[in-house]
Amino acid sequence: MGQAHWYERLFANSVTVPGPSVTAISSAARAARVHVAVGINEREPDGGTLFNTLLFIGPDGAVLGRHRKLMPTGVNASSGAPVTVPGCASTTPRSVASAA
Repeated sequence: MGQAHWYERLFANSVTVPGPSVTAISSAARAARVHVAVGINEREPDGGTLFNTLLFIGPDGAVLGRHRKLMPTGVNASSGAPVTVPGCASTTPRSVASAA
């Protein structure tokens, strides 16, 4: 099986925000009255872009925010260009030592 096969599977199993999978997680957070931080493979609703996303959900079930990994990996990394997404958290790559 080639790389395209695995990308197709990843795409098929990714979720949209908002969407049915996020609604289910939000309902569980609300029922348990807990904060949830969950890693997802997020798909843009209108395109083929995938992101490794950390989704934050509050104890009331509301989506508090998300952090998308903005440096592409795999198939999207072929251009080597950074990805910018309006409205999403952005980070600049740096070493742990420089973050202190």
